[in-house]
Amino acid sequence: MDLDFAAYGAERAAVRTLLEDRFGLLADPQAMLFHGKERIIYSQPAKGYQVDVFFDRLRFSHTIDLGEPGTGRLDRDFPTLTPADLLLSKLQIHRVTDKDLKDVILLLLAHRLSDGDDTDAIEIARVVAPLADDWGFWKDATANLAEIRTMAGRLADTGLLDRTDAEAVREKVGALLQVTEQTPKSRSWRRGERRLATHQWWNDVESVVR
Repeated sequence: MDLDFAAYGAERAAVRTLLEDRFGLLADPQAMLFHGKERIIYSQPAKGYQVDVFFDRLRFSHTIDLGEPGTGRLDRDFPTLTPADLLLSKLQIHRVTDKDLKDVILLLLAHRLSDGDDTDAIEIARVVAPLADDWGFWKDATANLAEIRTMAGRLADTGLLDRTDAEAVREKVGALLQVTEQTPKSRSWRRGERRLATHQWWNDVESVVR
């Protein structure tokens, strides 16, 4: 079993005190050496589970910034990230799996899309903003949204998803793709399009030996 947490960098000392002193978790020394500023990987040998703690940003195939204490994304919902941030955490995956696609389908079914500031909904502006600033993120996210739409139809065809639910997912995906397409792109996005179109546009996710 793996547990994933996120915190602000300013909270690193408090997080370490809680997890190491109170819960007896052991930090991976190799991961600490290379990633300790932005990520600490823990194990619980007696009970066999592992814990990842990310600070300030989620850095995988693409990076999702969480902001700063008081105004950041971690202040907006509890105990998890907001639905919009959870969606981004799936859309950023370069090599997406069927499990990831199904996770997004469930997320889309559980939450409506919102044009406003609504942490119980998927805030469209939050999803679209990083995609309009990062061409590589945009490329993988839009490809994954297309895969999600296809997966919803396939699950409906096999009877694993109600057709009404499948259509609701497809409509939400269509709305997200439309807004993403219509949103003006930044200079950084344009530079990425020119520089990365024929090169690797995603980060390799390192496999850390625990």
